[in-house]
Amino acid sequence: MLVERKKNNQVVITISSAIDSFGLQRLIDYARYLDLTLETKASQTKVDEL
Repeated sequence: MLVERKKNNQVVITISSAIDSFGLQRLIDYARYLDLTLETKASQTKVDEL
């Protein structure tokens, strides 16, 4: 696995194609969650209520 930070505020992750698609999708979903919640003001309690 190779992780690179680019100058344009992006991270490029290169992984083996041998990774199973289920595990890869979970990783993508988690990365998307982190990206979408970067600037949230909601507390974990409020998130849990939803």
